[in-house]
Order: sequence, then C-alpha cells, then structure tokens
Amino acid sequence: EEIVRLLHLHIGDLPRVRRQIMKLSISGFSGKEIADKLGISVNTVKVQKNKSIKYLRDRLIHCRRELDLHGVKFVILLRKCLVNIK
Repeated sequence: EEIVRLLHLHIGDLPRVRRQIMKLSISGFSGKEIADKLGISVNTVKVQKNKSIKYLRDRLIHCRRELDLHGVKFVILLRKCLVNIK
C-alpha cells in the first residue's frame, strides 16, 4: 500500500538514532531491548520514539493530497500504520 511505502520512506529521513529505534520497534523489539541494543536509556527510547511518531504522522498527513484518499479512510490507514510501530 502507498501509505506503508511513504511511512518507510520517511523513516529513512529520521536522524540515525531515531531511525534505528523505529526500525527495531517495527521488527518487534521492546523498549528495553532497544535501549540495551543501542546503549541508551529506556526513557530515551520512549522520548525519541514519540518524537518520531509525531514527525511521521505530520509527514504522512502532509502527503494526504498525494494519496488521493478521503478524510476518514486516510485517518484509519494512518492509525493502522502507526499502531503497528508502537
């Protein structure tokens, strides 16, 4: 689906640590596992992940016209994509 492609495209635009956090999160790693793997605190993982999700939400909403989807359908697709990375 186009929204998933855009999501991964914008993950690639994130700063290195945020990108690593998001990729590990998508792969199913817990916050503790990500923190251990990257040598950072669990709180840093949470903060950076939340900042990344906000950035991705903003980017995808900005792409809404390009997706040619209508209101509710777009929001449902966006929520499904972002829930999968929480």
